[in-house]
Order: sequence, then structure tokens, then C-alpha cells
Amino acid sequence: MPTTLEFYWDLASLDESKRIEAAAQLISALCKFQAEMPATTSVATTEEELNRICAGDVTYGIKRLIKGLASPRDGARQGYSIAL
Repeated sequence: MPTTLEFYWDLASLDESKRIEAAAQLISALCKFQAEMPATTSVATTEEELNRICAGDVTYGIKRLIKGLASPRDGARQGYSIAL
């Protein structure tokens, strides 16, 4: 099963080009996962709804990217904000 975990490490890289590439790859992978879900026009207003309408990797990604904005790691805030 493909995973997106390796992209999160590169999002926090001190190398700007590496962060940008990781963000692009992460977004691409998450779009592919979400494309496998049934189409919906629903908007999630709760975590439960988010879990229902989004692929597991997408739900995880949203939560991790938001939490990563508060990271003390150099480069992490920039990389995570690029991905969001």
C-alpha cells in the first residue's frame, strides 16, 4: 500500500526546493487517494464527517499539516504551510 509518510519529513527540510517538491508530491498523492473515494458535494464540519467523506490519508494529512504549523523544527512551518 502506498504511503505519504516520507513526504512529511521532507516538508520540514531546510532545503527550500526539497520542501516545495515534497509539498507537490504530497498533494499529488493525496489527490489520488481522494479520487478513489465516492464523489460528494458535502462539506465536513466535524471530524466525524471529515472521516466519512475523505480518504484516510487525506484526513491524516489535514490533521498533521495543521498541527505541523506549530512545529519548532526549522523549515517545518514553511513546508507545512506550502502544502496547505
